[in-house]
Amino acid sequence: MRGKTLAGIKADYALTVLKEHYPELKILEYDSIGECAEQLKAQNVDGIVADEQNIMHYGQGEKMFQDYYILDEEV
Repeated sequence: MRGKTLAGIKADYALTVLKEHYPELKILEYDSIGECAEQLKAQNVDGIVADEQNIMHYGQGEKMFQDYYILDEEV
């Protein structure tokens, strides 16, 4: 995880946990899953931290899964 940058939604508890356990991560916070996805598409971040259902719902509408995938393991 060293050297990785992740996007997440502001006030998501998962970001707090990641910051605590993985201080080497760079975490950028946004207002919506759409903003996070735009950062991923622009290659400004390496991944998105969010509820899987929210990512799946957004990603299906945007046809994101042609280029991206969800990691098999939970963080």
